[in-house]
Amino acid sequence: MEYDADRVGLAISVRHSIVRNAYLRRDSYYAKFMFFGPLFAAAVMSLLGDAPSKTHPSASDRRERLIAVYEEEFRAILGKDMEAFVKAVDEDLFAILKNNGRRLFGVFADYRDKMAGINIGPRAVDSSWLRSELRM
Repeated sequence: MEYDADRVGLAISVRHSIVRNAYLRRDSYYAKFMFFGPLFAAAVMSLLGDAPSKTHPSASDRRERLIAVYEEEFRAILGKDMEAFVKAVDEDLFAILKNNGRRLFGVFADYRDKMAGINIGPRAVDSSWLRSELRM
């Protein structure tokens, strides 16, 4: 169900804001920036972890599925205008989304891992003031 929800979210964002706004503006930088939104959301999810749970797939699996359906969603929306649109924005659009989506995910995952490595928790803090501020 989460994969379905991700795909619906991608379709809505592409159909109602990203393609319409980027296509009307004819601005390739803006277009690539806007297309990146759903992948940015997957990267932010990775801050909580990348392991699947009983109810949710891992953030990296969700990212990979989003990447896999981008072109399909664009094709469904643009139809015969797809090739002209991609050429106007960037012929490597989907490769750019894929590569940068993975890079951004890696940045967030590194940040998560570094924060976990610091391991600041109630036992590591020896300050009653700080414990009360953090409600520990």
